[in-house]
Amino acid sequence: MITRKSIAIQLAGQIRDWDKAFAHWQLVQEKFESAGILTEFFISTWSRTGIKNSEDKNERDNGPFINIDKSFFTRYYISHLPKTKEFTLSTTKHMVHHWTKSTLIRMNYELEVKREYDAVMIARPDLMLKGTAIERYINMILEEGPSTTLDPRGVYTIRGSYPKYVKERIDRADLFSDDMWVFGHRVPMNYFILIEGLFDNKFISHTNHTHLVSFLHKLNLYNWPLAFNTIDVDKNVLTRYETKKAII
Repeated sequence: MITRKSIAIQLAGQIRDWDKAFAHWQLVQEKFESAGILTEFFISTWSRTGIKNSEDKNERDNGPFINIDKSFFTRYYISHLPKTKEFTLSTTKHMVHHWTKSTLIRMNYELEVKREYDAVMIARPDLMLKGTAIERYINMILEEGPSTTLDPRGVYTIRGSYPKYVKERIDRADLFSDDMWVFGHRVPMNYFILIEGLFDNKFISHTNHTHLVSFLHKLNLYNWPLAFNTIDVDKNVLTRYETKKAII
């Protein structure tokens, strides 16, 4: 009996421009399914739209409620933003909260239906993936043989872990990592159920773009780069982080 390959895509974090982003993720699902890959979505987010620029500071709390088509998602966690100091002061806290929650609901579902996805992706809800990037993920999932790219010893991000010169942090030696998405074999991706707890207990870095490297290092997981060096990719085109020529 041939088992169909599968991927779980966990959308985790603030939602922006959902009318456009949702249509994009529907298209992503169609492309994976057309390749014969079972594709199921999970989401963990706030009930209100997220901020897009510095002038929208109050929108995180007071923005309009988002009309999410829950039927698209296999499981979902949608809650109001807590009025606590930790959530008010730290956007990284928001991220680790939803990465843990989205992983929890996905793992509970796997237990419920006795399924283990071949691959898992955690991504920002407003991320836009070019078709060439989607083809790369599809090819990785469909690989056969004793040695495949979906290695349970680590995960993939855009550039992996890399040093970055930051003038204000010249006395520190942190490695950085893009954290718009993380992709990999389900075994290392399951560890993200721990990231909020490790963050809250100060076992990993609390600094944006260093906390992911810190987390992976704590768990002895590799952070491999998955770069498309010759392809222009619109990265987060729906948000203030717009970049016309980026590596994904």
